[in-house]
Amino acid sequence: MFAVGIAATCAYLALAQHTFHLEDGYQLVAFYLDGNRRHDVHPLYLPIVGTFVDAFRWTGLGTHRLATAAAAVATGLGVFGVGVLGVLAGLKRRRAMCLAGLAAVCPAIVYFATVVEFHGVFFPFAVLSFVIAEWTGLTRPDARPRWFTPVLLGASTALATLVHSTGHLLVPLLAVWIAGRVSIRARLRELIVFAVVHGVLYTIGTKLAFAALGIEKAGGASRSFQHLELWFQTTGLATRFFSSLLWEGLYNFLPVSLICLVAVAERTKWHKIALGAAGVLPYVALDASINAGPGGAFIYEHGAYLLPLAVPGAFLLVRSRLRTTALVGLIVAGAAISVIDVEHHDVRPGREIAAGVREVAGGNKAVLLCTVDRDHRAMLLEAPEIPALWLPQFVPVAPDAAFRAGLAVLVARVDAALAGGWTVLLSRPPGIESMPELARNYLTRIRDTLAANHRLEEVEARGFRGWRVR
Repeated sequence: MFAVGIAATCAYLALAQHTFHLEDGYQLVAFYLDGNRRHDVHPLYLPIVGTFVDAFRWTGLGTHRLATAAAAVATGLGVFGVGVLGVLAGLKRRRAMCLAGLAAVCPAIVYFATVVEFHGVFFPFAVLSFVIAEWTGLTRPDARPRWFTPVLLGASTALATLVHSTGHLLVPLLAVWIAGRVSIRARLRELIVFAVVHGVLYTIGTKLAFAALGIEKAGGASRSFQHLELWFQTTGLATRFFSSLLWEGLYNFLPVSLICLVAVAERTKWHKIALGAAGVLPYVALDASINAGPGGAFIYEHGAYLLPLAVPGAFLLVRSRLRTTALVGLIVAGAAISVIDVEHHDVRPGREIAAGVREVAGGNKAVLLCTVDRDHRAMLLEAPEIPALWLPQFVPVAPDAAFRAGLAVLVARVDAALAGGWTVLLSRPPGIESMPELARNYLTRIRDTLAANHRLEEVEARGFRGWRVR
């Protein structure tokens, strides 16, 4: 199992993307650069990844590269855990390896192992809950769980929920998982204790995490639901539900999602299929509820909120009558789909801009003053060795007194960089004439102030346009 986890991790690292996932990846990298470790909905994610990033600074890799590597390593650990689950469940070695392989190659798993996002880091914590359920005997009819068994399981799901709030959905998913393997009547007491412990420990955990991280908002179980209420949209909900089921679920979990067809082909009992649907439904409903853009349009999230479903899906597929050779073929096909999916997304939008900045710098030490976030993103992704200063972080837009104070600090930093032999570049925003008046005046005042103190020489190379400050 260790070899499968290592192989998966190496593959994820090789596929690591130079493209942000929507807006989240950029915001998270900006948090790391600012030293921010506080998130009031997913409180443990930033400390975990931030610690990893800080520990490997010596490699010389940029913050984005290291945060992506953290996702790859975490997901690889999750894959290893899936293999361990198979061994604990009594699967033969080859079938257990197929179990880990099937989970490892799902497009959703591969995608979030190769970008900066919450979900790849969350995955091993979700897998840990399945492993604990198996290890403690909750899923075995002949086992008599000890009193601490549901407590341990509740602690594991509470921990997972502190990494990402969708961990709450592990409670119904694991209840269905256990009921399907044993019976709900045989484990009713344990399941009730498990749910109660999850809620209590999560509430205590958020309060402790918030206090340790200096988050001033109230902690507790209601925090995740407040966040859900903020993003929930009913407009277009029915259409999004089917889009989520098709694209977020069936496509992004190939080949594991083929269990739907296998279950029908093998004439699985209807109550078992109903239990499976009960475990999947909360995830698809959540996905459809919050993956909404303007007017309720469906936002494609690459199966982000459904990652834990890969575990029971892969397990059921391995337990089917499919031969091992067929499972290996499905793993190969799933890997091919996932690689194509990653390559399709990884368009590297900042490559030409970063190449242009390097060309203008000519090997000299350089710093880029970014007037638009497009340029800042490009440098974080492609040229982390060149400091990129996102101007609104140093020169506040308002009030005017703060703007003037920030501008004075910026001019002093430019003077110091030039005195130290650095190449100082100011990026030129595209279409500045068509920008809103506030943004246009803001950027014009910064440029004019620099021009009053220094000579601005217009430069253009590859995808970069701007000025060299002399």
